[in-house]
Order: sequence, then structure tokens, then C-alpha cells
Amino acid sequence: MKKYIVTGLFLICLINANAQYKTGILIAQNFSSFRFISSDNEVSNPGYTVKFGYGFEIQREYSKNVFAEALLSYNNTGAISNADLARLEWSFQYLNVAVEAGYRFGSGRIRPISGAGLYYGRLIKADQFIGSSYYDLMSGKIVKKNDFGPVIFAGMEYKYSNKFLENGVIFARVNGSLGLLNLEDYKAVKQKMFNRVLSIQAGILFSFRL
Repeated sequence: MKKYIVTGLFLICLINANAQYKTGILIAQNFSSFRFISSDNEVSNPGYTVKFGYGFEIQREYSKNVFAEALLSYNNTGAISNADLARLEWSFQYLNVAVEAGYRFGSGRIRPISGAGLYYGRLIKADQFIGSSYYDLMSGKIVKKNDFGPVIFAGMEYKYSNKFLENGVIFARVNGSLGLLNLEDYKAVKQKMFNRVLSIQAGILFSFRL
């Protein structure tokens, strides 16, 4: 699966080398949780945690309204719950790669945008806190290191130009992702856990041509 996402990144960058591109950075406030399915097929959702993320984005414009983009980002996710009256908290840190397609509505300076795509995440750190006790979940085969799923977004962008920069964009959007891969690596326990992340993102893009 990783090779398809990496291939998509190269295609966005290389097809039609004379095309208009934008590149920039984004920051994100992540509201994340897990979806649990027990061995008895009972579904539960722990409480949300508020984490953060940031990343780098490159965007290719196919027309005034249609664009594709590739993102490389760091994202902190997790969830909270209670176990025997003790606070239970997870913190999973990922490096994510995403390939998305989007659409701009209208042609003015302020434009609604929406789109969808796929992401792949590689776990780089996994912590668990139960009360005052800390556990490093990366030290054993507890959590799988790969995550994958669809992503959708919607928001607004403002197109700006000045004597230094032309056709730049400032944007704000809501981004939702649904993990499709079971995060638990227990072989004997038939329960499942999936990532659920809602992000509020803000960023700035600068135009250039290859």
C-alpha cells in the first residue's frame, strides 16, 4: 500500500512540469479517539483527546477549481477513558503521508473548498498512562505500526497577491480521517481498535512553477 501512495506523490509533482504549483505549511488541532470492537462485537468509543500536528504540503492546480495535493505531516493522536476509577490515556504519534484531490467553489478571493483522499501513517511513538503509571507500547508487540484509511476535508481559503508573492493562499479547514487497520497486535485477543481523528487545520501556500 505504501508504494501506491509514494507513487501518487511523484505523479503530482512530475506530471506536466510546466503546471502551476503551491507549497507551504499547516498546523492542526487534533480531536482524536479510538473505536473499540470487543471480542463479543460490542462497540465502544473512548473520550476524545486534544492533540496537535503540523506538516508540509505541495499542491498542483489542474484548473481554477480542481487541484490535487500531497501532504507529509506529524500527528499526535490518542484517546482517554477510565479503568478502575483511574484515568487511562493513550498518546500515539504518527508520520503521515496523504494524497488528496479537491475542488474550489467559485472564483473570487474567498472560496469554499472540499475534497477527499487516502492517508498512510507510520507509528513512531506510543505511550499509555494509567493513573500515575507510564507504559511504553512500542517496546512490545502491542500496537501495530501501520495505519491507513480515507480522509475528507472542507473549509475556506483566501487568495492573496502582493509585490513579493502572487497567487498565494491562506486556508482553514476541517479534516476527518478514519483508520481502517486494526491497531492492536495481540494474537490471542480478538478485539479491534481503530483511529478516529477530526482536525482543525490552518495553513499558508505559496505559488511557483517547475
